[in-house]
Amino acid sequence: MIGGYGPTRWTDADVDGTGVVKLEHIKPGEYRLTRRYRPEAGAEALPAAGRWIGTELPVSLTAGKELPVPPLRWAAGAAPKPVVKPVGKPKGPAR
Repeated sequence: MIGGYGPTRWTDADVDGTGVVKLEHIKPGEYRLTRRYRPEAGAEALPAAGRWIGTELPVSLTAGKELPVPPLRWAAGAAPKPVVKPVGKPKGPAR
């Protein structure tokens, strides 16, 4: 696909004891890596105010090479407000 990514395909993977995840049998190419944190049952809750950094990033996979990516990081504090673009009234008569 030129200028973007193809359809979204989800793969669930658990981290090992050292915080590493290995996905195998992925074809070389350009991807958008989207990560979500899901704590184990009974895990200590994170503060309500904050956000994860590094949840989505572009990656380029090369055949036969591992690709280390930075870990997710929790940034405590207020989450940034979403950007809302105002919708203006159309100018002139409706057509």
